[in-house]
Amino acid sequence: MNPATVITGALLSQVLLGVLMFVAASIMRAHQSRTAMFRGEPIQSEYSWLILTLLLVSVATLVLAHSMSSLWVGLFQNTTFSGVPDRAATLIVFLINIAITTVLVASTGGSAHSPFQPIFFLIPTLAILLFESSFRVIVYAAIVGVCFIYLLVQAAPLHEAHRRAAKKAYGFVSIASLAIAVLIGLLTRICPSGMC
Repeated sequence: MNPATVITGALLSQVLLGVLMFVAASIMRAHQSRTAMFRGEPIQSEYSWLILTLLLVSVATLVLAHSMSSLWVGLFQNTTFSGVPDRAATLIVFLINIAITTVLVASTGGSAHSPFQPIFFLIPTLAILLFESSFRVIVYAAIVGVCFIYLLVQAAPLHEAHRRAAKKAYGFVSIASLAIAVLIGLLTRICPSGMC
């Protein structure tokens, strides 16, 4: 497998994951009452900055990866910087994904109620599809498992005012996670000639 294909697939998955998170956060925000604060209902935080941080750091890390250096190497002609090693770039991106997903799930009802919960299980799947080593996939899955169980045990009940929005956002995130996994799998799979 060409390393540039893997990094490009990771870049595409990051953009799609960011869009998925942003749409789900927008669904949650759209169903929040403007007078919620005055009625004692919990206020949904604005998650856009967190999602924007995910996108900017992960996309920058992947664009600066060694495999993508042909796009920007002219900017650094008089230096020895040849890019972030591909393996380090994907490690950074997956750890950022896990951290931000954990914060989003914790902020929106925990593993039992959060619409962002399906992203937990998308992360190790994307790692497999993007040819991460077996050891890394196991480490990502273990971290995700611990975060999921912790947030399941520590989950605070979701306020009644947010349940309808959470249900819609959960449906969107679940189906979009499936679509992203299938898309990245199809784009990065290796097939013998004439088999696919």
